[in-house]
Amino acid sequence: MPRTLQDKLLKRKLKKNQEVKKTLTTIDAPVPLSSSCNGTIEETFESIKHLLSEPVYKAVKAMGYTNLTEIQSQVFNALLTSDDRPSIKAIAKTGSGKTMAYLLPVIEMINATGADDSTGTMAIVVCPTRELAMQTYGVVVELLKFCRQKAALVRGGGVKKDEAKVLHWGASIVIGTPGRLLDHLQNTERFVYNCFSTLIIDEADRLFETGFEKEMTKIINLLRGIRAHQTLMFSATDNPLVQQFSKKAFHFPPILIDLSLSQEQATVAQLQQEFMLVPSEKRFFVLFCLLANLRSKKVMVFVSSRHSIFLYMTLLNNLCVDVMYMHGHQTQEQRNVSFNQFNRQDNGVLMCTDIGARGWDIPIVDLIIQYDPPDDPREYIHRVGRTARGGRDGKALVLLRPEEWEFVNFMRAHKVQLKEKKIMWEQAEKIHGQEYSKIVELVRRNGHVKSLAKTAFRSYIRSYLSHRLKYIYDKNTIDLHKAAKSFLLDEPPFTDIDEASTNPRLKKRPAEARAEFGKQSFKKSYKK
Repeated sequence: MPRTLQDKLLKRKLKKNQEVKKTLTTIDAPVPLSSSCNGTIEETFESIKHLLSEPVYKAVKAMGYTNLTEIQSQVFNALLTSDDRPSIKAIAKTGSGKTMAYLLPVIEMINATGADDSTGTMAIVVCPTRELAMQTYGVVVELLKFCRQKAALVRGGGVKKDEAKVLHWGASIVIGTPGRLLDHLQNTERFVYNCFSTLIIDEADRLFETGFEKEMTKIINLLRGIRAHQTLMFSATDNPLVQQFSKKAFHFPPILIDLSLSQEQATVAQLQQEFMLVPSEKRFFVLFCLLANLRSKKVMVFVSSRHSIFLYMTLLNNLCVDVMYMHGHQTQEQRNVSFNQFNRQDNGVLMCTDIGARGWDIPIVDLIIQYDPPDDPREYIHRVGRTARGGRDGKALVLLRPEEWEFVNFMRAHKVQLKEKKIMWEQAEKIHGQEYSKIVELVRRNGHVKSLAKTAFRSYIRSYLSHRLKYIYDKNTIDLHKAAKSFLLDEPPFTDIDEASTNPRLKKRPAEARAEFGKQSFKKSYKK
């Protein structure tokens, strides 16, 4: 075969391999979104320009970052100005800028070594949820925009074979969830990490709350067997689980950065937090009025169940309020579609259960509405943490029944100050009353929507009965007829509140239901 033809075939093969590599590198990952960030202190990224290489600083500038947050300033001071690589344990509020705090020094370190894909993996970021892993990967891609290094994303729900190919091509930084990451470390033969130097554990409190302690222990022991490495642990709280695991995670005592000790508020200062006292029968009417007046804003609404989502989404769409939704019974791909759609829009409503309370970094969410309030202060904090992120302003509103007033004092005891927001009833009725009455009539006439309302109401009552703070969420204060009005029902499906949990058809366990399947008896026996 002529040499020139061999060269052409070789060149074509190399080009094809590069295209495959590029495709696999970006597979199943979110499109990175630029988001400007004004930090909470006067120190700027320009003031630390001398500590960063030109490609990294160029990427930071392109992303629109200006001022640093407090956690970023302290972590940068510890990592970027030190010749050795100290380990750090950092405790800071949700939305305080922790992701950029650990990514920028690590990427600068990797870029300074001159490493490329052939060097293998030098840093691993462990995230508690798939969504947080995807968003962290998006930030890494932006920071590496002008660098020669590449990143890889490995997570549950992804195609393991494709992830293995990406790892084979080489990735300087790997971001992943604990289970899938451990799987690749143990079983992917061509995953090269012999030059590994930094382990980052993000949202450590969430990792251990969701039961990943066993996987994390195995990951740490596996990486420790290769070489001594730097560990960076970031968490919103320093609970006993985090404290206990810290003893395993660090080779040597880390530098402790605890911003929670010097702050009087459990949430960031730029977050405005309010509550409304709403009678049971007016809850959905108030929600509709709020969303109708905020059509040009970006709003997240938290409810207690997916059944409420189905009902309220149907009703609000009929009232010309476009609603996207996200809940735990969706597949990962479906949640990604909802998240990316909401992420790219300038306005809109995302209704979700607590699946949306952690790990989602959405640019410029204007308002968080907690339609169904939580009984855990940590859940409240993580819900409102979807706004006022990275130095931006934000608002949060929680709807309470007058009988739930004690919730305000409960949150104050946990360093969250809530101010009351009054409702202009006459004005609301005048502007939105006629439109709302049409949707009430729709529920009366439409059997499908009425069925949705009954299911959502029953789910709401069951959720209410499961609250741990009985002195705040007292079932004896609920008027079922008034509560049914907020689901646009004329009458409640049951008259006794305990029926919601004692109804045998609803209380039957899945195993019992499966055991009974196929045991139906015929009314008449077959005779010849």
